[in-house]
Amino acid sequence: MLKFCSNRSLKQIHISIRTIHDWKSKYGMIPMISNNEEFIDSNDSHYTVTSPDNTQTLHKASALSDINRINSICHNAMTGFKEWNRVPIVEKVKIYESVVKELHKNSKELIEAHKEIGIADWFAKFNVFGSIDNLNHYKSLLMTMNNGIIPVQHNNQHDLTMVLNQPIGPVLSISPWNAPGILTTRSILAPLTAGCSVIVKSSELSPLISYYIVKSFINGGLPKNVLHLIHSTKSDSEKIVSSLISNKDIRKINFTGSTETGSKISSIAGSNLKPILLELGGKNCIVIEDDYQDLEKALRQSLWSSWCHKGQICMCTDIIYINDKIYDKSIEIIKKLGKEFMANDKDLMIYQRTLEHHGKISELVKDAELKGAKKIEFNNNKMGKHFSPIVLENVKRDMDIYNTEIFGPVVSIARYKDIDEIVGDINGLEYGLKCSIWTSNFAKGLQFAKNVESGSVHINNQTIVDEPHLPHGGVKNSGSGRFNSVWGIEEFSYKKLITVSS
Repeated sequence: MLKFCSNRSLKQIHISIRTIHDWKSKYGMIPMISNNEEFIDSNDSHYTVTSPDNTQTLHKASALSDINRINSICHNAMTGFKEWNRVPIVEKVKIYESVVKELHKNSKELIEAHKEIGIADWFAKFNVFGSIDNLNHYKSLLMTMNNGIIPVQHNNQHDLTMVLNQPIGPVLSISPWNAPGILTTRSILAPLTAGCSVIVKSSELSPLISYYIVKSFINGGLPKNVLHLIHSTKSDSEKIVSSLISNKDIRKINFTGSTETGSKISSIAGSNLKPILLELGGKNCIVIEDDYQDLEKALRQSLWSSWCHKGQICMCTDIIYINDKIYDKSIEIIKKLGKEFMANDKDLMIYQRTLEHHGKISELVKDAELKGAKKIEFNNNKMGKHFSPIVLENVKRDMDIYNTEIFGPVVSIARYKDIDEIVGDINGLEYGLKCSIWTSNFAKGLQFAKNVESGSVHINNQTIVDEPHLPHGGVKNSGSGRFNSVWGIEEFSYKKLITVSS
């Protein structure tokens, strides 16, 4: 059983959802949300969220423990789906405008919630104000969406045919901890704008941010049951997600996170014949040709996109392929840039999110060294629980790090002679999210972009490129489907054919 807050019991006190800051004094833990009401698990199931160095308790989060309660939450989501589809577009636009105001009003709390889990100030602000940019973009799409078409008739079988875009139904949205503000908002906005209701399953490493985001939407005026929030312990997560996916009222899933977890969720969805949008890990590559005029610029941006947020972004660069003719010169420039970055960028001193992540990165580096890679360090990695950025030279295909997403501040350097050969190497990787090439020959860059198997290819730019109006997603083990803009909305719609005969 779950305790919904009501005015009928001292233990179940009704809480106004209009305020965003009072959860700790009223519950002692981060609540969940359904039917536009906050609730905590009646069995007092909860977990503790700790700081990245694991020395400080940040807060507690209530965790869903009653599997049977999932049925009522999913049923409520179906009720909310029907209600949301009765809301006129002009009213939805007003709601989105109100949510923007809520996010602005609560921006300080949201930024601080990001920073306490190890996110740099600039990236915390990007998460918050990037979420607002997403809202404004989807608001514009609400007013301009094409609701369907009337095809040209080629026979006399029907007097009229129509193809309508219909929302698919209640959606389960699961997003990760590494950019929790913008990724939670994205996971809500695409299905919501399509006309779906949404159940948000938070990451156990960032539940407070998901709570603030969902509450901002509800305070902005969403009708009851359109948006829900649940938390779970790490040990119960697979059981909770499986029960949600198998519920008959859930019609689609969107998941952003690791390829390993995405594969498990995809299997559950497949066994229940449920479609799923997956944005998974990347083994993102940059190719630097010898004809590019400003080598230091290319290397500076490449190194930044590897170490940004301590490598904890799905779009971070893992491998830099450097043309053999400029390889030695490039290594000297990288050494200079690395020292400069370490001296001037205090964000590189931030911890990895957990000690477990720290350990996995260390094992990948050790394996590469044992197999012949040369490590370039800038701080000797004597930073305790910090993981100092590293460059690995002479990385080969037989090393674990060559084929594994690092998700840390380690960049592998490999030399090449023939660009066609390197296209084959990149296409041989299991991943295909982001790829870049630096070249002064536009035709060469465009041909490379056409030939490489990647969801996005950026010519004369680094790999961290994502904006609300551009499609985002990968191929192969980097996922399927696309987030953002009209492509995101289409993921949560289906085509309905209607024919009319007199």
